[in-house]
Amino acid sequence: MDQKHIIQALDELKAKSPQRQFSQMIDVTIKLRDLDIKKPEQKVDTFVTLPHALDKEVKIGAFVDGQLLEKARKVFSYVILRDEFASWAKDVKKQKKLAQACSYFISQVEVMGLVASTFGKVLGPRGKMPNPKAGCVVPGVVPDLAPLKSKLERTIKLQTKNELAVKFSIGKQTSDAHHLLENFQTAYAALVKALPSGEDNVKTVLFKYSMGPSYELGKGLRGGN
Repeated sequence: MDQKHIIQALDELKAKSPQRQFSQMIDVTIKLRDLDIKKPEQKVDTFVTLPHALDKEVKIGAFVDGQLLEKARKVFSYVILRDEFASWAKDVKKQKKLAQACSYFISQVEVMGLVASTFGKVLGPRGKMPNPKAGCVVPGVVPDLAPLKSKLERTIKLQTKNELAVKFSIGKQTSDAHHLLENFQTAYAALVKALPSGEDNVKTVLFKYSMGPSYELGKGLRGGN
């Protein structure tokens, strides 16, 4: 994909989008073609770690036992100790609030089975169970959890859900332009690699601010979402 076209898209998006009193996220929608997402082998479901953070708060929950308790408390927003699982199992409403509050969950490998049986019915359908593919299942002997937190703050999920499209964010409108470019290029390359026919499965690429019109790469600004 031509780097100049990407820069042009981001520049025009910035120049022509209505300005708000806050810095909006830059969202990307990549529409796909010639795929049957009812077939598991043609679905996109992968994690990619971007080179730069998205400049937004990423809250992470952790399920641990005493071995990682203090390390987890130093870096994660929510820490649930194994001894507390029983009380959480009785409160589905509380579990749903936790699931809504966190973008990711990590689990100590020694408690992962109990996490699945206790929280799986709530986290599973939301796609938020601790995922080994994203590095979210760790041994109790891990020396430091800060690197994992840093990685997850730069990690996005590329996924086709119920439509032929993948949606993700690459940063804020106030983010460094070079960082935005590199984040997009990294995500796009990962998506192309995950598609059965690579770039031939890409139909259109749209950029937009959270509240504003979209810009179709190669065609310009257009109304709606």
